[in-house]
Amino acid sequence: MNEPELVAELFKEFTSEYDPDRVRAEYELSADSRPDIVVLDDDDGPWLIVEVKTNSDKNAHWASFDQLRRYQSQSTAQYLGFFTRNVRYVYKQEEVDGYTIQVSSETFPDSSTDLENQRGFKSSAEIQFCYEQAKRICKKQPGIEISIEEFLKAVQQKAVAEEHEVEISAWKESFSEQIQDVNQILQQRFSFYEANSEDDLEQSRIIHGVLNGYSLEKTEDTILEEFVSRIPSFFDDQSPYGTPIASAKYISDRLDISPGDKILDPAIGWGNVLRELNNSEPGAEYQGIEINPEIAQTACALNTITKTDVSIRASDGIELPWMDESFRSSFDHVILDPPIGKRISSSEIPEQLEDWEGQYIEDLFVFASLQYLDEGGLLTAIVPLDLLSRGRSSKVRDELIENYQIETVIEVNKGSFYPSVRSDLAVIQVRKQASTDANLTQFIILDQLKEEDSESFDPEVQNRFELHVPDLLRKTLVPSKVEAQQNIENRLYEEYPEYCSFDFVASGFRRGIRLSQEELASEGDIQYLKISHVTGESDSKQYLKDGRVDEVVTAGPTDLLISAAGAVDVAYVPEKEVVPHSNWVIVRFDSEALARIYQGFFVTEVGTDYLESLATGATIPHLSIEVLNDIQVPDFESFLSIEDAVPELAQIEQLHRGRVDENTAAHIQKILQEGS
Repeated sequence: MNEPELVAELFKEFTSEYDPDRVRAEYELSADSRPDIVVLDDDDGPWLIVEVKTNSDKNAHWASFDQLRRYQSQSTAQYLGFFTRNVRYVYKQEEVDGYTIQVSSETFPDSSTDLENQRGFKSSAEIQFCYEQAKRICKKQPGIEISIEEFLKAVQQKAVAEEHEVEISAWKESFSEQIQDVNQILQQRFSFYEANSEDDLEQSRIIHGVLNGYSLEKTEDTILEEFVSRIPSFFDDQSPYGTPIASAKYISDRLDISPGDKILDPAIGWGNVLRELNNSEPGAEYQGIEINPEIAQTACALNTITKTDVSIRASDGIELPWMDESFRSSFDHVILDPPIGKRISSSEIPEQLEDWEGQYIEDLFVFASLQYLDEGGLLTAIVPLDLLSRGRSSKVRDELIENYQIETVIEVNKGSFYPSVRSDLAVIQVRKQASTDANLTQFIILDQLKEEDSESFDPEVQNRFELHVPDLLRKTLVPSKVEAQQNIENRLYEEYPEYCSFDFVASGFRRGIRLSQEELASEGDIQYLKISHVTGESDSKQYLKDGRVDEVVTAGPTDLLISAAGAVDVAYVPEKEVVPHSNWVIVRFDSEALARIYQGFFVTEVGTDYLESLATGATIPHLSIEVLNDIQVPDFESFLSIEDAVPELAQIEQLHRGRVDENTAAHIQKILQEGS
């Protein structure tokens, strides 16, 4: 519908509400002032002036209000109106305590004092418009700004005022007493609720003025719920506003909630997940914990607006199981979407958790959440994918594997759950019961989210498989890594009749060393070997300064160097003694032949794939000694020379060509070619 068509439609509506003789289109206020619609008063002067817009350009919308003020200055109009396809906003300008506010009325006011009558919001766009309009008015008042949290607080106050029949009249001197009455009701409900201060009373008056003509009681619940779900889309960075609604629905759909079940979210944030669960099963009991009282207050506001029955406690979700015994082993389900990335200091945790000092906050939240579960209860948590593989999270992984049943691990592509969080995430479901040999874990890998799925979060399943977790390498639970390792190990088992643990055939593992420039020289006998020297990416060599051999880690022809950071698919045996950089893992062998045989294995395609599948780290891949120590490799211990092992290596697949200059890979390739 274009603008003339919308004006014509509205004109008919106005003539059905008012005497048709009072309604005019293209009324001429002056030579260059022709409002879209004007309703005249009894003296045939403008009483209500309306501007109509059909485009979505916010700047054009705000320009309409400037135009309306000009129209008002040229007339005696009591009311002004701004109409779009989805917004109907009629208001009066009022002067209060030296500043101007807009007081909205119902769509078709009957008299100059008709500000008490209200109507329900007709769309979520109208509520969003009120937020944006209140922000715009505040910007015109020196030193006054509003946030979405402050707007939601005012909407909650309005809902409670309607429920208790308390008057809120933004244009009256009694406004502060009215707000105080509503705040007292809210403080009785929520101990952490913070009443309006004198400093923020002006912005509260502005918001309530904009909201005045609307009623939440008369608004359909679906419109209020849609507005709440759309809030994150108002902002470029959506991450501070809780679990996205589409993702919260995905979590809700994965759970089997029954009437009477007790559900807890120990890091509730804005409470989106519990609201979705409450919508699907209102017969359960829902509780949330939030350490930040301001965030808890916003969650309560959203619950009030959407009529959601969720109780919230302002407390520390990590500490509570140890501070309040009534919360331990009490819940059938725990839902968790924790803060991530922060390392916990000793001052931030109870003494019962002192051995968790230095761990990531998300790891500690997972551990604490397990304490809330009743026997047989289920934890469903959104966590960084790194938690399933990084070395610093081994403590929480070991806890999950040893003492609980990991039912599901879902790998979520970066940006899918949180559009503004560009990192990979996972959903884990953990049952509070010991794992048995009969228990299998379901691993799911989701495809890249299609744009059309962004509101429903319904990506295709790329792969789904089940395994017994204790049979896996404990170093990773990442589904794509587990899948790759299983595939590669299957390839190995098909090609090799015998295999063994890498630490069985090797005589030791250790890390290289990082040296400072003061410890190095441009010439010398022992080279300081970096990965880039082996791959040919650097020809700038450095050497150990004289007299320091006893103080550093060295490697020689009986040692296999495996790249452990960045490019994790390089295997190299030095021709003579070198000092390996710390990005190498040094694998010791009893003979040069054995070192070169395993070098030959790791530069085959299956060998490099194996190393890459073992790597962890979202930004820079890395291998740990612990991971290499545990892996299964072909048993070459009986081979006395590399030539003896060449036929076995050739059975897997041809070697990558040209990866390393003058190394064993080239030597093996030459032997293979000569033998063919």
